[in-house]
Order: sequence, then C-alpha cells, then structure tokens
Amino acid sequence: ENYFTPLGRSGGTAAFFRVRYKESCVEPEADGSMDYWIGKDLARARDEVSFYEAAKKLKNIEGWELLHWMTPYRGVCRAQCRLGTANAQLRKVDLLLLRNCRDGYHTCRMLDIKIGIATAVAGWQGKSAFGAWRQSCLDSLTSSAGHGSRLEGFDAPPASLTCFLESNHALNAVFNKSMDMTVSVASSV
Repeated sequence: ENYFTPLGRSGGTAAFFRVRYKESCVEPEADGSMDYWIGKDLARARDEVSFYEAAKKLKNIEGWELLHWMTPYRGVCRAQCRLGTANAQLRKVDLLLLRNCRDGYHTCRMLDIKIGIATAVAGWQGKSAFGAWRQSCLDSLTSSAGHGSRLEGFDAPPASLTCFLESNHALNAVFNKSMDMTVSVASSV
C-alpha cells in the first residue's frame, strides 16, 4: 500500500500499523498472506530492537532452540503511516516488523501481559519521575507486586468472562448502593 493504517491497541502504549504486501511481491510470506507482517511503532519500542536482533542471531545456535517458538521478526523499516483518523496527515514512522498474529483469523484473542515487579522507571521511554511513581503505586495494587506480572489488556475475551465481569459489576453497584444507604442511615441517627 502507499501508506500504513493504524490498528487498535491491547492495553500497551506502542501503536501498531497494518502492513500489506503489494500484489506484485515475490516474497515467500506473500504467497501465503498479504497481511503476514504487522508494524509496531518504534517510538515506544526502540529497546525491543536489540532483543529481536540478538534472538535472530542466536536461534540457530545449539542451546537456543526455544527461540524458534518466538514471534517471527523481519527487521525495521521506515514507512508512511496515517496517524489517527482517516483525515490525519501521513508521517514517516520507524516500524518493527513482527508476524501478524491476527492474520487469517476473523477474531483473535490477545493478551497484553506486563512482566516485572516494576513496570515503569523514571527516564525510560520518556517517563517522568512523577509518572514512574504513579505507575509504581498502580503496580503495588496489582498482581505485579506479588506475582511479578499482570494482565494489562485482553482483546476478544470469551463470552463467559465478559458475562462474569458484567455480573460482578452489577453486584458491586448494588452492594455499593446498599453501603451508601447504610452510611446515610447511620449518619442521620
């Protein structure tokens, strides 16, 4: 295509873009799918490049066979991308090309899992000291503190989970309303 269009996010901060092979392309991946790759904006993922490059070099070395299970990585490219709405201007963006896990599926269940006790550090990715402190407060209230990981985003959750969460939301609303009534009755006595 002449430019890449933005895709939704699963809780993370890096933008993703639809990458599509041209009809005349002779790449082996294009034979199977024109949407084989997806582009991740390097503005929020620059530190990932060294990881993927190292993994690419190590995956055929004995003892590193586990890396064959990793999401395929093609490299980095600079491309025209539409940022935001259909009327937004085009801008050149550096993209990390990763295998499009949604390719070939009508609906794809995707989890965005944050790993680590602390998920923000001052100075990293432009994070301010106050922003890092605020994130550390959130981390302390989540499973990040106890388990070292947490679920940040969930695309296409199963209907049973959605129903469960909606039921709990409704129960919480009833419980909170009854607690408000109890407090107001107690305060008027």
